[in-house]
This record gives sequence, C-alpha cells and structure tokens, in this order.
Amino acid sequence: MSRDGRVVAYAAYRGRKHFVVVNENEGEDYTGIWGPTLAPDGSTVLYGGRRHDAVYLILGDRRVPAMVM
Repeated sequence: MSRDGRVVAYAAYRGRKHFVVVNENEGEDYTGIWGPTLAPDGSTVLYGGRRHDAVYLILGDRRVPAMVM
C-alpha cells in the first residue's frame, strides 16, 4: 500500500495463473510472481514474474527479461 493509502498492490492467482493486482486492475498472467513492491508514492510497482522458462522484472508498464532457464 502506498503511504497515502490510495494505491494497493498484491500478488494473486486464479487456477495456475498468477498476476499482480494494482488497485482493481489485474496485470499479465505468469506461472509465478514474487515481490510486488510499490514506490512510496504509489506511482510504480516492481515485481518478478516467471513464464515457462523465462524470468522477467516488471517495472510499471515495462517488462525486461532477467533470465532464461
């Protein structure tokens, strides 16, 4: 939760699909999610996501490949 309480981010799942929810907006599906962290002002969320054999870092709307297994 942002310091002012206006933005909430958390990891969630439905079946085998994992995703991050920011306020009421669901992000992309991954096979695993970890570490959703909000900037103090709530402007940006950072988390890691795994899709099959690839690991990504997601920062706001940007997804960067971090590793291929």
